[in-house]
Amino acid sequence: MLVPTVMFIEGRSPIIQGKLFADFLDLCLEHSDFFTLTDHLEREWRGRRTDLLNALMPYCLGAVRTQKWFGYDRPTPTYMDYRDLMIHFYRSAFELRGVITRYIDNVFFQQPDPIYHFIYVQTLEDLMFFKDGRLLVRSTSHEGYIEVFCDDEAFTAGLRSLCSWEEREPHPLELESRKLDNMVNGIYERIKLDAVKNITER
Repeated sequence: MLVPTVMFIEGRSPIIQGKLFADFLDLCLEHSDFFTLTDHLEREWRGRRTDLLNALMPYCLGAVRTQKWFGYDRPTPTYMDYRDLMIHFYRSAFELRGVITRYIDNVFFQQPDPIYHFIYVQTLEDLMFFKDGRLLVRSTSHEGYIEVFCDDEAFTAGLRSLCSWEEREPHPLELESRKLDNMVNGIYERIKLDAVKNITER
């Protein structure tokens, strides 16, 4: 078994975009059980578009409202007096490559709007993938950061073939913190049951 490795890219401009982003989605969808996208609720006032949110609806496993998520901890209100995040869960299905790339062409979900000139137009961002109840891929759109926790040889080789990554060994506590239930207690079992039901019905 491959020694766990953290692979990451940091930079405001998305390196993973266009066809590279589509190939990255293929790889992540193949090696994950489900993924999440985050709605930062304090940005509702900006009139952001919901076309991607609507297109993903048939694949939705549920959503949870929380103040704590991977990369976020909001015990006090933000500048707009909001502190909640809405986390949307989706099953990993191969056809979602086409659904997502119809609206977004890069891993940080940057999409300039010609009218309002906002970089983040969609209500959804912060793409994250999960496997066996653990965080596999974490991206934070506004910070321009993506990291992958690799302990699978095929997945690691696939990532290395896409682009250049910085790599480091993970801290033991970091590996423990990848558990989904550390964020929202009991959520993994709920999502797992919904995923089985969803796949059976389809």
